[in-house]
Amino acid sequence: MSHIRKFEVLGFKPVLTDNLSDGNCFYSAIYNAAKHQDILERIFDCLTIPVDDEKLFIKGARLLVSDGVESGMAKPFYEAYKDTFDSDIETLDLQIEAASSYIQKYISKKINEKKNKPQTEFYSYKDFIEELVKNIRKDRTWAGQIEVQVLKKIFSNCNIIIDFYSDSNKPKTLLPKSVDDKDYIYLHNDDSGLHFKHYRLTGIGEPTSLLRNVRNNIENSSWINNITRRMSRVTLRNSNNNNSNSNSNSNSNNIKKLARKLSKLRTRKH
Repeated sequence: MSHIRKFEVLGFKPVLTDNLSDGNCFYSAIYNAAKHQDILERIFDCLTIPVDDEKLFIKGARLLVSDGVESGMAKPFYEAYKDTFDSDIETLDLQIEAASSYIQKYISKKINEKKNKPQTEFYSYKDFIEELVKNIRKDRTWAGQIEVQVLKKIFSNCNIIIDFYSDSNKPKTLLPKSVDDKDYIYLHNDDSGLHFKHYRLTGIGEPTSLLRNVRNNIENSSWINNITRRMSRVTLRNSNNNNSNSNSNSNSNNIKKLARKLSKLRTRKH
């Protein structure tokens, strides 16, 4: 059965807008997108973090993420890193590229130790979580893959969906502010992975027909239209034909392995 569902929505023009760029950009982008769409009170009602002041919101959001990490929401990441450390250390450098800079340094240190001493073991889960929590709670610490996915999961429990775009994957459609009982906010992460911005939805809203993957536990979905979907199928088919003799499956397998683990992130009730 297809997980692609068609929605008839009011679509608005997305305008890319900057926000804080001091290491708090991820949390600032969420705050400003939510403020523009007038859903800060909904966030407060669900999560009881401050919403009247951006700096206080950022502090509250960091505490939410650190609490989520302590409750076990980062364990799949730890297990994925540990599995690769134990079985394929050369791939671990690639696996941590989307992680925060402090995690990259933390794990790189252990990689270098193992290269010099092959019997080196990976960090304990307790030590890994303590390193995460210490840095997540620190103001102006750049958020990486773990923080992003944890907060996205927490917000989804409040029926607030965070969609992500990038320099190479910009919105190709008008975007809805809300669908059914869910509100949507839209962030942009540049291709360097170092800075988040947000999209403001402008205009009066136009009736728009959109498609979306609604499969449970999908980590990253976005709105598409029928034209985009058809083009994607052609591109994928041509790509498969052109690369039928490629031997580049190793990275794909690691990504799939990590994706399976991420899909098991536990939900923390607030």
